[in-house]
Amino acid sequence: MRQILRTVEQYVVPALLAATGIGAIVFYNSGSGLETQPTEMLIGGVCLFLAGILMTPFFNKFLKKGLSLILGLLLSVGALALGYKVYDVIASENNHRVSKEMADTETVQRLKDLRLAQEQYKLYNGTYTNDFDQLIKFLDELVVPVPYRNGNVMEDKYFATDPALMKRRDDFIITRDSLKSSGKSEAQAIKEHYEVRDTSYISVNEKFFSAKARARKKLAPVNINELPFNPHSEERFVLDYRIQTLADDAAEDRKPDVYIKITDPTPYPVDQGDRVKKDTLSFGSLNALNLDGNWRE
Repeated sequence: MRQILRTVEQYVVPALLAATGIGAIVFYNSGSGLETQPTEMLIGGVCLFLAGILMTPFFNKFLKKGLSLILGLLLSVGALALGYKVYDVIASENNHRVSKEMADTETVQRLKDLRLAQEQYKLYNGTYTNDFDQLIKFLDELVVPVPYRNGNVMEDKYFATDPALMKRRDDFIITRDSLKSSGKSEAQAIKEHYEVRDTSYISVNEKFFSAKARARKKLAPVNINELPFNPHSEERFVLDYRIQTLADDAAEDRKPDVYIKITDPTPYPVDQGDRVKKDTLSFGSLNALNLDGNWRE
């Protein structure tokens, strides 16, 4: 048993250390570009290799008794310390990646909200806006119609009993204001075969960005005043705006279209190295009439 342990000490352990060191060196040299390994991996590989070499019986012949073992152990400790450093770097990179993915998700949602706001602005104003402040102001304006209807003269059998009444059934359609001036209650008017119609108006903010509307779509609450800003860096999104140039033979009544592109100026994280590595999130185009995002939708 003692002989087996001695053999393991003299040959197996040094061989494992040397082989592990060579593997670390090869792995370090195989990385390039974004997959470049930390320098600590190279240093740790060299230490492991030297530790294995110094612990072999060959070097024991030239060094004082036990000195090669001490040197090997010291190099092994150094290699383990550097190995921990490599582990720490990899763990930090993983945490960085998770944080970046979460930030990207939240930034994409902010861009989607901003795109929805621009689409609503165009729906009610005929074009996009190149002014974020004007866009935010619009979101609180009462522009979204909310129709109201109680009763139905078209399906009321009361009018089918008399052809003269059938021709006059449109006279039984009244608004809430007319109902109020008549002194009748709405319930009474319905009993008398009237149909009450009305239209009220709410804001785009209330319809799409209120806490209730967001909860219905399982989205996080949002403050419309924050829409123009990146949710992490708090920097303002860049809004590029271009008016279409019409051909000389275009119809006189044709209005030029408007192209917009909104871009996140600060990819996450905001340090210069990651700006180079990461695509910038954006939606829209200055060459085509679309508001497509450059993320997977």
